[in-house]
Amino acid sequence: MFKKKRSTLIKLFFVLVMMSALAACSNGKKEKEAQKIDEAKVIKKLEGEWLAEKYDGKVHTITYSKDVLHFDEVPFKIKKVGKNKVETREVSDEKSRYSFEILKDSIMLYRTYVVEEDSDNEATEGELAPIELRKVQKEEK
Repeated sequence: MFKKKRSTLIKLFFVLVMMSALAACSNGKKEKEAQKIDEAKVIKKLEGEWLAEKYDGKVHTITYSKDVLHFDEVPFKIKKVGKNKVETREVSDEKSRYSFEILKDSIMLYRTYVVEEDSDNEATEGELAPIELRKVQKEEK
């Protein structure tokens, strides 16, 4: 009788462990899907026309399609998306990195360039001054 009870307890324990494992896997999938949706929302906030009033006074366009973010005509591969930040690398030149930080009514653009090390230049990378971009408001006619 004790062996039968023990066997039943082992089976019950095994079933509970399997159910827990399956529940954990399905929760992981849901979390990944939710994270992708959140990432898409963050990236969507970057799209549009932005004025760099204090930098060059020009309007810059940001678009997104198929995992590539375009800043004006330059394509950037998205490396990491945070709550309010998107980190990218230039597609054609892996040495250029742009980080977009989404603020209340503007974006801060941080640009970093990796420099090839040689005997004359010991620097390995450089950061340029950040650029503040303000959303261009479309006028209604």
